[in-house]
Amino acid sequence: MGNTIGVATESCWQNPTPILLSPCRGENNVCITELMVDWNPKGEQVATMQRKCGPEPTKPQCFEENFRQS
Repeated sequence: MGNTIGVATESCWQNPTPILLSPCRGENNVCITELMVDWNPKGEQVATMQRKCGPEPTKPQCFEENFRQS
């Protein structure tokens, strides 16, 4: 539904305010976007996105996990 849950601000998506912008420096010199999606039993999804500075990745990484409960 596109609802923001938790700590966030709409200006992260459009027209970011200067306080949200900072250059990545030193060893952590690239911007990294991490997206995690949890699927709930009734089909709902909760997506968590985190943007941060980090080192240059050496190769593309993709992780997928499937947890089954007994």
